[in-house]
Amino acid sequence: MSALLVALAVVFGGDTLKTEIIFLGDLPAANAITLWERVIGPAAGATIIEGRAPDVVVVKDSPDRLRRFRGLLQAIAGHDAKEHIYVRPVTFMMPTQLTQLATQIMGDRASDATFIPDDRSGQLVIRATPANYKKVDVLLRKLDRPPPGTLGNRKVIGVEPEPDGGLP
Repeated sequence: MSALLVALAVVFGGDTLKTEIIFLGDLPAANAITLWERVIGPAAGATIIEGRAPDVVVVKDSPDRLRRFRGLLQAIAGHDAKEHIYVRPVTFMMPTQLTQLATQIMGDRASDATFIPDDRSGQLVIRATPANYKKVDVLLRKLDRPPPGTLGNRKVIGVEPEPDGGLP
């Protein structure tokens, strides 16, 4: 059983940063730190360190970013030991849109993976077994493509010759 519990929250003076001690349950602190670094990302004055116990982290960050981090931890809590946690960048769609489209296409197989979209970072956190992730990754690569008629963020402009082969 994985329980996410915030044991202590301290606000320092007029500073907008808050320090929280977060008990992670069965999630190792090293994994939580990696998630914070890759999904929440760096910010001025923000820090995360491993606590004295292997399932505890101490995070100093803004209340909004702490809320996002706790939400992410709650979404992945209680995962099966066979499941891994993957952080995947999304390039051409919003992660929530990609999640909706992928789960719609997967239908009944959507329960093979848990999708946690983070639109702010442009990333998708996926909880799945390695075998299921390989299948999901193939689908996501096919779906997360630039719109037709574009090359990345640039519009493709073509020049066509006149029907008689002459120049315009």
